[in-house]
Amino acid sequence: MKKHYNQIDKDEIRKKIMGFGEKSVRKNFFPDLQSKTEEHKHGLKLLDQISDAICFIDIDTYQIIDHNNAFGQYFAINEESLKGRMFVNLLEEKDKEFIKKTFINIKEGRAHSDQSIVLDYLGKESYNAFIGETSFSLSHLGQATFFIAVIRDITKRVQAEKELHDLNAHLEKKVEERTLKLKEINSELQQFAYVVSHDLKAPLRGISQLAYWLNSDYGDKLDEEGKNLIKMLIQRVNILDDLIAGILQYSRVGRTDADKELVDLQDLLDEVSALFAANDKLELIFNLENNFIVAHRVRMEQIFQNLIDNALRYSDKEKTIVKIESHDLGSVWKIAIRDNGPGIDKKYHEKIFQIFQTLQEKSSDSTGIGLALIKKIVEMYNGNVHVESELGKGTSFIINIPKEQN
Repeated sequence: MKKHYNQIDKDEIRKKIMGFGEKSVRKNFFPDLQSKTEEHKHGLKLLDQISDAICFIDIDTYQIIDHNNAFGQYFAINEESLKGRMFVNLLEEKDKEFIKKTFINIKEGRAHSDQSIVLDYLGKESYNAFIGETSFSLSHLGQATFFIAVIRDITKRVQAEKELHDLNAHLEKKVEERTLKLKEINSELQQFAYVVSHDLKAPLRGISQLAYWLNSDYGDKLDEEGKNLIKMLIQRVNILDDLIAGILQYSRVGRTDADKELVDLQDLLDEVSALFAANDKLELIFNLENNFIVAHRVRMEQIFQNLIDNALRYSDKEKTIVKIESHDLGSVWKIAIRDNGPGIDKKYHEKIFQIFQTLQEKSSDSTGIGLALIKKIVEMYNGNVHVESELGKGTSFIINIPKEQN
């Protein structure tokens, strides 16, 4: 393996090695000089305090001259059997020639000393194979020159990196699969929206027209119950028509080709308020500290129109008051829409944003799509929406839209 890692810090090791002195090296590190002085023993004791494996290698034969205790423990071989062994024979076959060339290049000055290399060390009966981050340096002590190898077992680290890599690859594959599945679902939703808009609305209009003719032509022949039934039929048709329109709006969110623009909130709210101008039971109050937001104008109009319509629909007051505020909070635009309605119980604060969920009776004209549509629009801008409300204390919808968007 030729992968390079950060160098092992060997300053302390070198200081201790250099402390042996020329006499110690010449006398003790070469096989033909067997006697060990007190100075050499002291030097080895210092090296034995280091947890990394350290060995000294002859620059010509590549034989191991000496080593610290950690080196012996790494390979679990008795001291005498390690000395004199070829260092490269401790390596996997694929790394042997590479290290021989590395030794030659370092010795001849064609490669930097101290570079760290990841090597695979052989497993024997007496020790397990491991992956070692290894650095080689050429040291000169007096007339003696030899290689110093410093080895750190990074097997667990490499295994952890591999597991992390495999996990990331697995997650990426899952994301790809789910993205593909989501595209398929979106495609099906678009097909459904097409069916709804073309195949369902036509017969629905036919039912509505038939009910109208029935009421016009035979209304005088029907009793009150019959007239009420026709009236209920027309109401149900209108609810179904609104439901279909809501589904179409919901399915189209996020599929607009229009570019976002700088929307003037005051100008937009003036247009929205004009839609409710005929309703004398509604009072709109605007408090805009921030007048501008980057978004799709039509989407923002949908948000305000839906929330004002909801306030009117659920109001229990003679006069429905809706206050709209906007603030620039630095990284986000905050918009608050507050009403003086009956409020919403805390246990429903999450449920109301789910599609087809409504707190009214099923027989009401609510489709249960409005707030789900608002949530989907806001999330399209990487924003969030939540409700703050208590029973009898009105309702506030808080919208946060980040300035940094995808």
